Amino acid sequence: MTTPDEQAASLGSEPADNQLLGLLPNGSELQRIAFVVAAGEGQRVLMEFDAPRRRRAVLTTGALTGSAATPDSSSTFEVLTIPATGPDELEPLEGGRAWVDATSAAGAVPSLTLSLHGAQIVWRAGRAAVVAPAARLDAIRRTLIEFAFFESELRDIEREVGEGWPQLQADSPLAFDFDERSVERRHDLAKRFQQALDLRGRIARLMPLIHHPHVHPPTLASQVSERLRERTRMADRVEFSSGQIEIFERVYELCGHRASEFQLSHKGHNLEWIIIVLLAVQTILLLVERMATLGN
Repeated sequence: MTTPDEQAASLGSEPADNQLLGLLPNGSELQRIAFVVAAGEGQRVLMEFDAPRRRRAVLTTGALTGSAATPDSSSTFEVLTIPATGPDELEPLEGGRAWVDATSAAGAVPSLTLSLHGAQIVWRAGRAAVVAPAARLDAIRRTLIEFAFFESELRDIEREVGEGWPQLQADSPLAFDFDERSVERRHDLAKRFQQALDLRGRIARLMPLIHHPHVHPPTLASQVSERLRERTRMADRVEFSSGQIEIFERVYELCGHRASEFQLSHKGHNLEWIIIVLLAVQTILLLVERMATLGN
């Protein structure tokens, strides 16, 4: 069989499926999965999710690894399953690890390894490899697909929050002072407030899926899910993101109040000027009428 070093070199160049599987024991399988709103014609639906957003996990054909960044895309996931043919097999595990890390970008979070009851799992965002007895592979794969979806949703939220900080800093002065020059930004402020509410809704629906109690009696699949949640610190990450979203909500809520107060004040001033003009016109007409009466 090919050595792990040779596998790493070959996998690093993104080989075709048959070439990849040819390096591994018989029965190995690579599945490429996309999380989509609706399945396309002929696509096989593996799982369905209602929260935090309604999505379907569908089996796709063709490579998802067009670039080093692709495996980190929240809409895709690749899982390589390798049947174990003996205890403590390291060679297939190293081959799986090489494949998982093959497209890892510089500075990316390194892959992590789990060992549970004869199952070996290598995980990195967007990819996973499993070496386990053939009878257990399907249950573990479904668990990994489910976890990949929830973790990708959390990464999406983290990304959107991170990208929103510069704009929040630019908008925060409007939470204190709103003037005529700021009126044209009201639509953008309302849009960002709505985006913050959307993030709040998604994180709120994600929390129960991450904080749910441990399964009893435990199964291998449930322990894989629990261990991955712990190793990727999903509970902490959810709390961090929730706290940051709260800041976004507070700032844009204050911006909305200031904008509303300015609009009401502006309308009040306009109404006052209209009343003043009407009174002035009325006064002028009375003076003209008085002068005409005196002239007669």
